[in-house]
Amino acid sequence: MVDNNTVMKSGRCIECGTRETDGYSCNELFGFPLVLEHNDPKLYELHFWLVSCYMIQHPSNYTEEGYKHLVNLFIDAYDNN
Repeated sequence: MVDNNTVMKSGRCIECGTRETDGYSCNELFGFPLVLEHNDPKLYELHFWLVSCYMIQHPSNYTEEGYKHLVNLFIDAYDNN
């Protein structure tokens, strides 16, 4: 699982704007689809998309160079199916 320090302010993630749901932070909510994909090989095929979308929305996890690299990987994967 991604290990970051999601900061919630007034019930919202300060990076992506997601609302807290049932007391779960943005990062904690991210764990739910990870469990689902772990239990279903068809869903696991989408792992790259799940994780990269989450990480792109939380740039504090990266240096500027690392963030740009992730975005470029995402673009390349999208453009090349």
